[in-house]
Amino acid sequence: MNRIIDKIKFEYVFAFVIVVVISVALFVFKENNDVVNQLIVALIGALSSITAYFFTKHNPNK
Repeated sequence: MNRIIDKIKFEYVFAFVIVVVISVALFVFKENNDVVNQLIVALIGALSSITAYFFTKHNPNK
């Protein structure tokens, strides 16, 4: 159990929370097309930022 907690990093939790919050907001505001469009752009931006962050932190020599 302690090894699992050691592997969980702040970056992972923060990335997961951001995606969940934007996804929930997308579900809550599904009636308003303008807000949905902004949330989709934010979700795509968040996913691309998270992907870029994790790929730049990857060290293949490790």
